[in-house]
Amino acid sequence: MNRFPAQTQEKRAQQRMWRAWQRRNQLQEMQGAAMRTKLVKWASITVLLLTAALWSHVTDYGIFVRFAVAAGALWVARQAIGQRAHVWAAVFIGLALLYNPIVPVFVLAGGTQLGLVLASVVFFAASLVLLKSSGEGSIRESLHIV
Repeated sequence: MNRFPAQTQEKRAQQRMWRAWQRRNQLQEMQGAAMRTKLVKWASITVLLLTAALWSHVTDYGIFVRFAVAAGALWVARQAIGQRAHVWAAVFIGLALLYNPIVPVFVLAGGTQLGLVLASVVFFAASLVLLKSSGEGSIRESLHIV
């Protein structure tokens, strides 16, 4: 028989509160990560669309475009690997290599390259739909907070 039942109940209540606090913080962290991933995708799309719109002046800021798109592609590839979407991971690793700012694979000039930039927009836009960052609902369900 327990000689200190009040202390045991208090300790259990504190443990429940601690677990609830941990779940809430985990939820907030997952939501933040989902928001950052979505932000990176939209930023990459914006950079690519601005590049296409200002195609005649792209040589002035080509290194920025390459760096921004390569970094965004690596970020999305990391998300795809985490979701075990290996085809998507390969696509975005390929984009990162294609837009590599250190060893450029193609010149940002000409019609074919403009088509490549627009195709890249399609991949990033598709990733917004097909590579869903864990939404609040699914996160809440996985943490049993519903």
